[in-house]
Amino acid sequence: MVVVTDAGPLIHLGSCGCLWVLKSLFGQVIVPAAVWNEATAHPELPGAQEVLRADWLEVVSAPRVQVRPEFHGLELHRGERLGLELALELSAEMFLSDDQEAVRAARGVEMPVLGSIGVLIRAKEKGLLEAVMPHLEAMRASGFWMSKRFVETVARMVDEEGDTGA
Repeated sequence: MVVVTDAGPLIHLGSCGCLWVLKSLFGQVIVPAAVWNEATAHPELPGAQEVLRADWLEVVSAPRVQVRPEFHGLELHRGERLGLELALELSAEMFLSDDQEAVRAARGVEMPVLGSIGVLIRAKEKGLLEAVMPHLEAMRASGFWMSKRFVETVARMVDEEGDTGA
């Protein structure tokens, strides 16, 4: 499976020690060069060192195309836009993003999309992780904001309700 990611999942999964699950779940993970630069620009920040060490990530130059009409009016950052455009150009099976506008844009062009928490849930379902909540809590500790209600919902979904720390 070929997926293209923006910076959010790289940073968040790296910050909780789960960047490796991307390779295990999807095989080929493509990263636009601008996204790579964003995720690794500050090596002292959570997740950056893990991204720098992940030699299996395929860093590629993003296409130089005009902004798709479907994306007009959306507040996409450069990394999300380039990632989504690359995913469409490559006919990737999925686009990975934690950005709400990018998720909306992907759905608008019928590109399957998954965020960091969805990746953790899928990894547990596939037997790659024993639990989701410790990793979700590590993401929160590194600065990934999630509401208490969201955390509780995820805990119920993965049958780890006593492990929220929320």
